Amino acid sequence: MNRLISTNLQRVTPEALPPARREGPARVLFVHGNILGFKSVARMLKKHCEHRADVDAVHIDLAAPGWMKVLGKSAPVATRGWDFHSLRYLHMWGAVMGRWFRGPLPLDRFDAVHLMTQGNAYAMLRARPRCAARFAVNIDGTARQDVDEFGFSPIARAPFIRAERRMFGAADLIVCRNGWAPRSLRKDFCLPEERIHVARNSIETPEAHRWDERGREHGGLPRIVFVGNQWKRKGGDLAVRIHQQRFADRAELHVFSQKPSVDRSAKNVVWHGFVDRDELMNTLLPSMDVFLLPSREDMLPWAALEAASIGLPVVAANVGAMGEVVVDGETGVLCDPGPGSEAAFAAALERLLGDAALRERMGRAGREHIAKNHNPDATYPALIDRLVALADAPRRADGGSS
Repeated sequence: MNRLISTNLQRVTPEALPPARREGPARVLFVHGNILGFKSVARMLKKHCEHRADVDAVHIDLAAPGWMKVLGKSAPVATRGWDFHSLRYLHMWGAVMGRWFRGPLPLDRFDAVHLMTQGNAYAMLRARPRCAARFAVNIDGTARQDVDEFGFSPIARAPFIRAERRMFGAADLIVCRNGWAPRSLRKDFCLPEERIHVARNSIETPEAHRWDERGREHGGLPRIVFVGNQWKRKGGDLAVRIHQQRFADRAELHVFSQKPSVDRSAKNVVWHGFVDRDELMNTLLPSMDVFLLPSREDMLPWAALEAASIGLPVVAANVGAMGEVVVDGETGVLCDPGPGSEAAFAAALERLLGDAALRERMGRAGREHIAKNHNPDATYPALIDRLVALADAPRRADGGSS
């Protein structure tokens, strides 16, 4: 059951928390990062905890206060890690949550604590020796992968990598939202398999799809769609440039982003801004033809999952765990990043825009792939099972130190 759902400590009182002594189901504290795709994972965990008799769940949705947003603000241009944005948030949330754990949110009320993500897990290091709770940290990648795969500065990321080494060493379980992150946990942090659990980002297959009334051929030009709020990281500028150079007269580009670099002079580009998720999934995405995501950095993006679940073929950069969403040549096309990538994206779009049968074949295969391999009714109950088992497990002999 869900005993309590609160933003920060708004609804937290001693009476609202589980009993000080366990009287039945496992007492589990979920601390959720409340931005980007973390919201979707949090929503699924709440849903799948709701009717379970073996878990007594408290969910805390983190909302950064104004002072933290000011002090944690990232640089307006790519710095390859030199703005220390994530490190600043790590220490600020560590200080805030450390006070919570020593005061209004005492960890002796819980048997297991699930922290999403490692950026919110620093307080665990001081709290763990003082409590009996077991800790799970939920991640989608490591800072070492930022260096090795996304070109971040190894010097700039070194402090965060050191912090990760301490956190991963202290945690009883590392939950990975894709199959890509465990590679680094094994290779770079030497974690054993029994302390790694993969719970891939998973999505309910929507009723709306590309072939229902909403998705029938709309007439006019074919429609390419880009969805991404982090404009540069997700490659929004590349999507617009590729469209304007190669397809401006032959296709529309529909852009869904809260912070795009809007160019009103761009031909056949429709700037939607922020759109409610229900409207996006049930009305707008089903009316599109091809999904484009030329990300510079990405892990396992929700936007690609959502597009594939609707039945759109996905053309995406082959970065991070993108290959878990897109089966190259079957459900879409993966393009290697770097020199020549724009030509590869253009060639993939050219092929798909010119072949409606291929779009449908890939789209149907993608929808089936997501339903089979990213099924929330399998993913999240299995994760909760693991947390309940963790709550009953004996503490590690090393006390969780690395």
